[in-house]
Amino acid sequence: MKKIEFGDEILPTRIELWPIAVSTSSGWLLSGSEPWTSETLKRGGTPSDAVSKLIGKTGLGEFLLFSHSTSWRMDDSIVLTYLSVFQSEVISEFPKSRKIDEIFLESREGTAKSDAFLKRDVLKHGLRHLRFLSESDSKVNGFLTSDWVKFLKGFDPALAGEYGVSVSFRPLVP
Repeated sequence: MKKIEFGDEILPTRIELWPIAVSTSSGWLLSGSEPWTSETLKRGGTPSDAVSKLIGKTGLGEFLLFSHSTSWRMDDSIVLTYLSVFQSEVISEFPKSRKIDEIFLESREGTAKSDAFLKRDVLKHGLRHLRFLSESDSKVNGFLTSDWVKFLKGFDPALAGEYGVSVSFRPLVP
């Protein structure tokens, strides 16, 4: 197999984790307004190791329902984005928890290039991806309560997409 060269510099990889939970009235971002982020992944480690380490720092891993990678992007590193879905009981354990709807309302004022706008879109895409999984993946659906299903109905299901980029698709094989 031929190795494809993209440039001289090797980009580091890091994890961005959005810890979320839902109550009967709202979806919650447990970390406040920002995702949890890992240090650069070390050789021999895996993205799953980094996600486990971030969750382990909370001491509430027993309340984790599941984590799922929803996207990736490049900035000064390769960023692998994960949603970690927690049971509703943990919302009170995170004093910085914020209602997801409030985060979306605040960031609506930003410009398309602002940090708040980007973060809102990353989180929104993750929730749209989770909505897709809730309807197509029986294992994921088995973890989601009726409150989750109700909350996710507010998001159109989606798998992937790249903002601001026009892509023409062509088959990989003739």
